[in-house]
Amino acid sequence: MLLSEVILNATALVNHADTDLPRPADRVPRLFLVTPDTHRVDHAVDPRETGSNDGLNLPWRGRLLGTYIPQPARGHEGMEIGIEQVRARARPPA
Repeated sequence: MLLSEVILNATALVNHADTDLPRPADRVPRLFLVTPDTHRVDHAVDPRETGSNDGLNLPWRGRLLGTYIPQPARGHEGMEIGIEQVRARARPPA
C-alpha cells in the first residue's frame, strides 16, 4: 500500500507540473501516461472539458469511458483553467 501511495503521489506531481512539452515530445508518452498537457484539460473552465482526462496516471480510463479529449477546443494557449467561482472573486471589480 505504501508503494502504491508513493507512485500515485509521484505521478500526481508530474500530471500537475507547470511544464509545456513540445507537441512531438508529448505525442508518444501520452499514449501510456497522463502528461501535464493531457491532464491540464481536466482543469478547464469550459464545462465540456472539465472532468476529462482525469486519469490518475494511466490515460486508458478516459479513452475507455469516452471522456478523453486530445486537445482543448481553444488550444492549450487559449484555454482558461480554474474554478469559475474562485476566478470571479480574484477579478478586480469593474
